[in-house]
Amino acid sequence: MKILTVVFIMVLMAGCSTAPIALQDTQRMPSTHILKYSAPSPSTGHIIVYRDAGSVGSPCQPDIYINGEDVADSLPSGGRVDLFPPAGTLHLHAGQAISNFSSYLV
Repeated sequence: MKILTVVFIMVLMAGCSTAPIALQDTQRMPSTHILKYSAPSPSTGHIIVYRDAGSVGSPCQPDIYINGEDVADSLPSGGRVDLFPPAGTLHLHAGQAISNFSSYLV
């Protein structure tokens, strides 16, 4: 019975896995979902945020925040957003609410 339970759990987990995808295989987020930093200029950096494809977490479509400001809404599974914020040290966060930030130099 223990073996059957372990096999069942392994099959269940394999069915819910995500798959890494190459950047060129992602789908660009519609411009209506990009709230800020959508146009490049000589003084901006370039950040690309994209998600793996798969069914796990696909109902959860996180927003993208830069320095605490919501700049892109609802990044879908397999989706991509190109952002062009001012160059410098930025706090980048993806999620439903702002919590622990990670700093990235752009």
